[in-house]
Amino acid sequence: MQTALEFWEKKYDGMSTRRSGPHDLALELDKYLVPESTVLELGCGDGRDALHIVECNHRVVACDFSEAALSIFAEAATRLHVEQRQLDITALPYSFADEGFDAVYARLSLHYFSGSVTRDIFAEIARILRPNGILLGLLNSHFDAENGTGTRLEDRYYELTSGNRKRFFTAEETTDLLGPAFHEIDSRYVEAGQGRPEKRLVRIYAERRP
Repeated sequence: MQTALEFWEKKYDGMSTRRSGPHDLALELDKYLVPESTVLELGCGDGRDALHIVECNHRVVACDFSEAALSIFAEAATRLHVEQRQLDITALPYSFADEGFDAVYARLSLHYFSGSVTRDIFAEIARILRPNGILLGLLNSHFDAENGTGTRLEDRYYELTSGNRKRFFTAEETTDLLGPAFHEIDSRYVEAGQGRPEKRLVRIYAERRP
């Protein structure tokens, strides 16, 4: 069975370097930022959101587990001064200073881990956020068709036939998982968009306590 890294390398290998437009969540992020904010993106994939964010006059550190993903937008990242890093999200602590970011942006990158690891990741995000810094993310929800398939590892956490592991969140549980370092938490179900009204995701917004 393939490893998680092999899964993502295969997904992005040979993908077109032609740039796509930003996701709706990236458009939402800019509404919360003052000019020249410093943003960390966890799980940047093909870089479309990182490139949009930097073009909105912010500094961006774009991280992904997959070297193939980073290579897709390496040329544009150099041109627009996006810092790229290959990063295993579970490899804690990250090599970033305390309180170094105004925002952490994580679209569909934080639902692959056990409950305990997820808590640790959120705690690490709190460490690197400045006081009142924001976390904006999108997670798979328990409404997903893959929920309940494969091998059950924990409640709503499965190893799928692809070898990939996924957690399927409820909107209510994120407040507990985020822990005491966050407040002003807004966790809600949203449609996935892209002509898929049947698929609902969990969108989270949270601020680090001062």
